[in-house]
Amino acid sequence: MALAKDKRTHTETQGLSRRNILATAPFMGLAAAMTGATPVAAACAVAFQPDPFAVLVGDWFAARQAYEDAASLPGGGDFDTPECLHWYAERMRIKGLLQEMPITGPDGAAALAQMAWRESDADYMEQPVIDRWMLAKLRDWTEAQVMASA
Repeated sequence: MALAKDKRTHTETQGLSRRNILATAPFMGLAAAMTGATPVAAACAVAFQPDPFAVLVGDWFAARQAYEDAASLPGGGDFDTPECLHWYAERMRIKGLLQEMPITGPDGAAALAQMAWRESDADYMEQPVIDRWMLAKLRDWTEAQVMASA
């Protein structure tokens, strides 16, 4: 289902991908230096490694887009073409991996929030249904961050 251009999220228009995440890493150091961060903080920003969880969520978004593209082809309207079935299975495989993988950074938490929004069609649903494991993972990661800063 294609979204109206004005309803697209940043993730849908820019793509949450491994390439886009890694491409921003060098600029984080420049931004840190320009804002007066210490050399250590600037070096840490340059050495930023994306959360593997976020990278895998990027793969899920790519599989979802491939699924939607396959469904838009002639004969794909019932979502039962070999291509649709392949990309659906890939999304479910990635989702299973994500359920078992810990979030290790804020980019992982943000990626999961984007995934939960998209998976639940929250752009269109007044009361979206979000998988319990997604909420639990976000709760646990947030709670750990609060406890670590206390």
